[in-house]
Amino acid sequence: MSQGPKMGGLAMADRKAASPSGWRRLLHRREMTVVYAIIALCIIIQIFNRNFATLFNFQVMLRQIAIFGLISLGEMIVIITAGIDLSVGALVALVGVVEAMLVSRAGWPPLLALGAGLATAMVIGFYHGVAVSKWAIPSFIITLGSLSIWRGLATGVTRSYPILIADEHLRWVGQGIVLGVPVPLVILAVVMVVVSYVLNSTSLGRNIYAVGGNIEAARLSGIPVTRVLIAAYMLASLLVGIAGVIVAGRMAQGLPSVASGYELNAIAAAIIGGTSFFGGVGTVPGVLLGAAFMVVIDNSLILMDVSAYWYTLVVGSVIVLAVTIDVVSTKRRRRAEELMGV
Repeated sequence: MSQGPKMGGLAMADRKAASPSGWRRLLHRREMTVVYAIIALCIIIQIFNRNFATLFNFQVMLRQIAIFGLISLGEMIVIITAGIDLSVGALVALVGVVEAMLVSRAGWPPLLALGAGLATAMVIGFYHGVAVSKWAIPSFIITLGSLSIWRGLATGVTRSYPILIADEHLRWVGQGIVLGVPVPLVILAVVMVVVSYVLNSTSLGRNIYAVGGNIEAARLSGIPVTRVLIAAYMLASLLVGIAGVIVAGRMAQGLPSVASGYELNAIAAAIIGGTSFFGGVGTVPGVLLGAAFMVVIDNSLILMDVSAYWYTLVVGSVIVLAVTIDVVSTKRRRRAEELMGV
């Protein structure tokens, strides 16, 4: 009898020794691995090109991180539901074209034109959500078709010509600075807080994770899967629409050819940041780090005067590597859960 407490104490001590401390858990998170990769990459680039670690270059990268961050957050939400959105680049272009046409050609007030651009994005998100949840069309198929539709629509209505935006307020969204901080970065920070709250502190966020983790179990537990998927796609498209407004303001024009290939960067950023391709897993800080990683790669290729033709090869390789790591880690986690009887 006297050994009971002693054995219990030893078992508890063993568990404490086996479980890592708070700092060790933090340092072993996948997000920290991305941080180490970004730091190492920055050091290597600076060695080969002294123009990397300059104030001007950092400002350029921060603005680009804001754009990629918003798009990648939208992609993350869709991937958490075990879906994918291949139309984000085309949607960025379409929102910019809609905004530019309404304010420059139709004479709409800037705020109303901006709202119309974002409303367009949400309507498209609603369409994607309905197609996936009600019509049972795979997200890959419906968004692949949308990629061509929205890009074609933006190109058709403009005849491939850019539409200039003279309004200072709309240009300020992409070019302005508040207290020394670029406006796009301020917008990203606000959006990150809101998205983090939605995903972590609301029933919608919990349901999004549940649907992505196991859609049948979510349906059996009473979760309104159709409404959750529609809401998720609408929220994702809204974030992409915000990025479209920023891009249009930054370039001072609605350009139908802009953001081509951004969908690959968004997918890569989400997966690198720890979002599982199998659904049910993803964090806002992780996606931000993934976006930063992709921007650093993009910036380094430009500084090193690498041909743009090689960029898609690099992005594709990063996606393949990230997905492979995700698949392997997921299999290991599931095997460990099976052995533990979870």
